[in-house]
Amino acid sequence: MHHRHTVDLERERALADEVDRHGGWAVMTVRSDGTVDASSSTATSASFTQEGRLAKHVIELLPTSNDLASESTACEVTVGDTRWRCVIHPVPVGPTVLLVRRLGDEGVAAIPLIDLGLTPRQTQVALELARTGGTNTQLARGRQISEGTVNKHLEAVFRALGVDSRAGAIVALRATSGDT
Repeated sequence: MHHRHTVDLERERALADEVDRHGGWAVMTVRSDGTVDASSSTATSASFTQEGRLAKHVIELLPTSNDLASESTACEVTVGDTRWRCVIHPVPVGPTVLLVRRLGDEGVAAIPLIDLGLTPRQTQVALELARTGGTNTQLARGRQISEGTVNKHLEAVFRALGVDSRAGAIVALRATSGDT
């Protein structure tokens, strides 16, 4: 159990680094009582919490021990005068993972994709694919990542959209974002 918890923490740290670098999201690990264990952004954490704890109405959104098998959920919450986009990832062992971002800091087209469970980086690749229809080489060059990473991101995009081809993904992405 300790090993699994350590592995989960390492994954959270890697996710936090990736998301904070490329997506602008803050990643927080939160106990069931609303206490923030760790955050990738001290400034966001300070704005989103009150003395290191989530607001009561945000704590009520956290999964209970009965909900641990549930999937990620996305919602909008207001803390103080600021509206936030919050994605809650239940973790079977250890604290819940929250991704938070001020509402208005993300593109409108990204919201439905993030709600499907895509990471911000996967969302960026998906949106670029929808805009340009580019090859993996072109997408990799545009995002300054390797082709292998583009392949992995596109696999996740295809799974989330329930398609099995680039053409199907482009059609689904354009329909999702309202483009024709």
